[in-house]
Amino acid sequence: MARKKKQQRKQPEENYEHLFRSHAGLTSEEDWEQFYTSRGSDDFFEWYAEWPQIQSLLTDQLLSPSSLLPESSGAAAAPPAVQPGELKILVPGCGSSKLSEHLYDAGFKQITNVDFSNYVIENMSKRNSEQRPEMTWHSNDMTIVMFPGKSFHDVVDKGLLDALMVPKLGSNGASGILYMSNVGRILKPGGKFICFTVPEFDILDVLFYKFRFGWKTSLYTISEKLHTIMVVVEKDMCASVSEISSNMDGYSVANHGDKARQLNKALEKERKFRSEYSGGSVLRALKDLNLGELEEYVPGRRIKLILGEPEGPYFFKGLLLDAQQDPLSIPFVVYVVPRTIAEDWYFSSEEGQNCLATNLKAGRVLLAKSMLTGTITVDEVVCRNKHSYGGDDGSVFRRLTFERSCAFSQSKALLSSQETSKTKKKGKQNKSGVTKHRVDLYYLTFPYHNVIISGLMLISPHLKGSISTGSKVETVVIGLGGGSLPMFMKKQLPTLNIQVVEIDDVVLDVAKKYFDFTEDERLRVSISDGVKFIRDKADSQAEGESSRKIDILIVDVNSSSSSSPLTFPSADFVDETFLQNAKNSLSDEGLFVMNLTCWDPLLGAAIHWILKTVFGENLLSVQLNDDSPQEVVFAVKNDCWMVTKDDISKGCSKLERSLQKQDSVNRKWTETVIKASKSMLKLLKFCFS
Repeated sequence: MARKKKQQRKQPEENYEHLFRSHAGLTSEEDWEQFYTSRGSDDFFEWYAEWPQIQSLLTDQLLSPSSLLPESSGAAAAPPAVQPGELKILVPGCGSSKLSEHLYDAGFKQITNVDFSNYVIENMSKRNSEQRPEMTWHSNDMTIVMFPGKSFHDVVDKGLLDALMVPKLGSNGASGILYMSNVGRILKPGGKFICFTVPEFDILDVLFYKFRFGWKTSLYTISEKLHTIMVVVEKDMCASVSEISSNMDGYSVANHGDKARQLNKALEKERKFRSEYSGGSVLRALKDLNLGELEEYVPGRRIKLILGEPEGPYFFKGLLLDAQQDPLSIPFVVYVVPRTIAEDWYFSSEEGQNCLATNLKAGRVLLAKSMLTGTITVDEVVCRNKHSYGGDDGSVFRRLTFERSCAFSQSKALLSSQETSKTKKKGKQNKSGVTKHRVDLYYLTFPYHNVIISGLMLISPHLKGSISTGSKVETVVIGLGGGSLPMFMKKQLPTLNIQVVEIDDVVLDVAKKYFDFTEDERLRVSISDGVKFIRDKADSQAEGESSRKIDILIVDVNSSSSSSPLTFPSADFVDETFLQNAKNSLSDEGLFVMNLTCWDPLLGAAIHWILKTVFGENLLSVQLNDDSPQEVVFAVKNDCWMVTKDDISKGCSKLERSLQKQDSVNRKWTETVIKASKSMLKLLKFCFS
């Protein structure tokens, strides 16, 4: 029996899935608790590698000074030696592994262990309380645990990331992405995330993406016999992009088969991106420049830069260009290139850039191109699980994804097959028509969109009144995506005049090309910043201008920060100033709607408090399910108009009778809205009570 356990610890990556009821169990607290309790307190389990196999490699990394910290004064000065007792190390998902004990005995005393199994934390704490008193143990979830920022020198992960990245009910590894964001936040500058992982393309693809800007990445082979590799990412103090360093001697297809293929595939994709991003040359942050070298002009010199932080409010890709000739009348010009013309010849080609510098009569030009949405992906998937997308088995969906938040699709649209009619040409008839896929504009894929529609019909005084009077309801939607929600609203709610506010014109182009989005007199798009749009709207009302106020305002934008626990919306849209402007821009009894998803309970509570401060008691919240913090928030401007549960109940009955009488174009939609409206009764919370 003992021999069998030893074999299981040597190669757990090949059979760990048999320890759980399903792959989804790897992210389930209940399944892990059962796993540890069934094994008992004296049974230790090592993932991926034993201590002797990683000891030298791991301790060398921990004791090596970061290559990204500022150099010491004096050219010959050696970096200060790293003392193991001074390092603050976090071991997330520690489980019943002896890794922390071995590290402690090697001199690393300040170790914090985290696991969400109460059983394993209690047992490991008891076991080490006397022999290793400085080591601490915490029962918590690493996707939401809120250690202070910049509080650890190193994070050592031995299998946790792989477990969290296993898809669970269509989450696409969202837990793993939240975890990596948390790691990035709590590491000190120069700190290291040391991750032992079995190469899987999907995991490495996201890991490389998450640690792309402002991180130095290195890969190491542990053994020619083990599939496990060690990934080390060091935290820089700027947003520069570094090439990936590979120390993978002996890790080959011959020795490691498909794991090596997946590693090579992920490396090839990431290296291609980093090379293209930098245009084949080094892309540097201002921190990396020797400013003394810039005191003199060097005709034709070109330096590519990153300006700002990828997750900050300002992020630009820049080019510092010295003119071909001697300095002209203007020494230095900064030219901010609007995104709408960034690909024009003047700004995208070397010849055009030189011509621009000449026309500006500038000796040196800094071209700054705003990085708004970034890379956009449109793909199609076949539904094999009703729970994933809500369609029937075999349904085809088109998805829109922003690379900055690759764990979440911005839009999903159901595609319907349409066969073109047979035509005659030159006396001959085609043998068969051509099958085309078109977007089903009467179908909403996201459950929260159905909740929004139900809420509008049940709560908005303007919409309920317009159904009988035919008066127009002025509606603003901030955030376009693929345009499914505003297109659906235009078709199913004929009294709405809809204005969509979208910051990036590229998103509008994608929506028109791939999601059948069209503008007309009832649906128009403004390319503008949503925060500024609402501020200007509120200011115009305060100045007594005659522009009509907003009857319905919907905020449906995702966060531009991949490391923030606030997924929807961006932080600017939950700022008290924006919310107050939103309220001021609403007409009397106007309705404010927000798609809100916050994975940090404390931050979520703070946002609820701000909403209540601005809108008072007229707040309703619908949380979609227990597994996700996603909710739809409704707020009515008029303090005298109170919404009660009885009002919603009566409204549900009235809405059901009204819709059933209509000869709807899509009866399935009618049933969906009725179902969503009834579910609101069970899920509604008033004033976040």
